[in-house]
Amino acid sequence: MTASKGVGSVSFVTSFCLGLGALVFSWVPYWFKIDYGVHEKQHFSIFLHCFSDGGESTCSSAIAINYGLLGVARAAGSIGILLGFVASILHMVWLCSCCSPTSKGVTVGAAACALCQGLCGVLAVIFFLDNFNSLEAMDHMDFAVWVYLLISVLLVIFGSIFVHKTRMAPDSPATQGMVLGQYPQAQVQQPQGYPNQAYAGQAPPAYGMQHGQKY
Repeated sequence: MTASKGVGSVSFVTSFCLGLGALVFSWVPYWFKIDYGVHEKQHFSIFLHCFSDGGESTCSSAIAINYGLLGVARAAGSIGILLGFVASILHMVWLCSCCSPTSKGVTVGAAACALCQGLCGVLAVIFFLDNFNSLEAMDHMDFAVWVYLLISVLLVIFGSIFVHKTRMAPDSPATQGMVLGQYPQAQVQQPQGYPNQAYAGQAPPAYGMQHGQKY
């Protein structure tokens, strides 16, 4: 129905905006340069770590700095947030142009997309905090950390709300093709015999009286 499709569209637009905000806040803080003294300067980015001592800068892979599980979380978070962003765009376009959230088969796709966004948000938070712990510049970026955590939580919440809204039964024959504000016409069944007898001049006997007895 049109109403449920509108709810799904609004939910996806909201998730899309939150995903965009999370993407921006995950990239922007790494553009800041951190100064150590006068000559030494380090520049962290998602994929590169550059160091300068007043002369030429040398850059190495940022993933190689952190080993083991933290390194995997860093790589998965950076790639995952991009995948979640692209998935939200593709699924929003597919949903708004092809079918209603009440159609069969859409619930599975919506659940998969929301789950992907949620997992990407969690991985991105791990990746984000892991890198900030190694930057020694928390005093300059506390605000960005808390804002990004808030955006990630809201992203998961709105993804869950969207899945809940799309778990609706397919359109029934009584509501199929209806527009917003229109209600199905109910069919009321009359008691057998009463209308015909009344129109024929044979009113039903009153309670507690015998047939033919006057009031």
